Amino acid sequence: MLSWLRGAYEPKNSEQLSIPIRWLHGTADPVIRPQLLRGYAKRASNFELELVDGVGHWIVEQRPDLVLDRVRKFVKV
Repeated sequence: MLSWLRGAYEPKNSEQLSIPIRWLHGTADPVIRPQLLRGYAKRASNFELELVDGVGHWIVEQRPDLVLDRVRKFVKV
């Protein structure tokens, strides 16, 4: 658990994920800081990160319009 808090998320079997991942993340999230997401892209072959300015940990509650728009676009693709 302590390694996870330090940002060491590498699991024992570090397989490459092949599914498309679209991650929306608020820049004002006090729980998961954007810099902790750095290693995620190297674990997935199709990873997109969108940082949303001024949004905290509850992005779905704070920006439901944006989340719905991005989900619709993601599902269409």
